[in-house]
Amino acid sequence: MNLSRINQLSKQLQKANIDWLALVPNTSLVYLTGIHSHLSERPFVVFISKTGELAAITPVLEAMKAEKAGISTDRIFAWGDSEGYLGAFGQAVQTLGLNNKTVGVEARYMRVLESDLLTEMGSGLNIVHADDVINELRLRKEASEIAAMQKAVDIAETAFKAYFPKIKIGMTEKEIANGLVQAMTEAG
Repeated sequence: MNLSRINQLSKQLQKANIDWLALVPNTSLVYLTGIHSHLSERPFVVFISKTGELAAITPVLEAMKAEKAGISTDRIFAWGDSEGYLGAFGQAVQTLGLNNKTVGVEARYMRVLESDLLTEMGSGLNIVHADDVINELRLRKEASEIAAMQKAVDIAETAFKAYFPKIKIGMTEKEIANGLVQAMTEAG
């Protein structure tokens, strides 16, 4: 988990009057928590409060990811296929005190399933778009991010310079793309 990013996010949530951010598996989840997961038929939601508290509703099979990311076990609401996810959503809403709270989501990623479950389980729970909050945070790059981007540019430039002389008339776009990928792999 990136505590610096969580702290920055908490400040942004406070400014936006958003009590909690609810994230489903996507790049923002990785960026903030380091949790790598994919969107599947099994609901997985990570919550971050305006005070920096974290929680997760997760399938039992993925609960270790939440714990490894630093989410306290008493804030991991794991569910299995036999009992289903309704109880985990209800428990999370009650334990986190989401009734009459504002929960921000990334509108392009949050599914109707998770959104509906939160509003059904929470009395007066208001879901709002929080894309601007996330975008504001992700636009500002840390030194390590800038260094990683520069390294990627250097690798791409090295690969292009090495591969460019090998491009010949009649090659397909796919052949050239494969050749560039190979050259980037060789360049590191």
